Amino acid sequence: MFRLSLLLLGLSVITGFSLSYLAYQIIATVVDPKGSELPLDEKYDVISGTDHLLMEARLCIFVEKAFKRGKMLHKLQFTCDLHGRRDEKAVLGVHFRKDQFTYLKVSANNSGLGQEIMRTTKPIPQMFGLKQVSAQRETKSNMTTEKPKAGAETGRNLCLSTLVLIILNIIR
Repeated sequence: MFRLSLLLLGLSVITGFSLSYLAYQIIATVVDPKGSELPLDEKYDVISGTDHLLMEARLCIFVEKAFKRGKMLHKLQFTCDLHGRRDEKAVLGVHFRKDQFTYLKVSANNSGLGQEIMRTTKPIPQMFGLKQVSAQRETKSNMTTEKPKAGAETGRNLCLSTLVLIILNIIR
């Protein structure tokens, strides 16, 4: 009975890590209090003494608050991944679990969801130091070339190690 429960636990862990996600990239131009655009590059980091990650964290907070105003978005749980920057703009990945769309009876229609993301993330001028926020569906061609985050790798390793432990317990 113990082996069976371990096997079921392992299968639930594996299925939990293999859930399908719908991903968007949110790209924003950062501005200073006067409205001038700030390039997110190493030169700016050295001159201003401010790390660009602060602006990206602001972007994540802004998106979280903006989604609360959405018709569909306020129902959905999502995760933010800071992808760094591309073309001197902040890039944030927003990932929605696909299984929650049917459970919450929310349309996963890409255009409807994308339009709502665009509508709700339209920034109030100078708020959070952002302007020109745009969203696009994340595809292989527009993903950043940075190394994947450690969290995804840890999840895969945990899943594999759990599976190995279950197999070893069954063999004994």
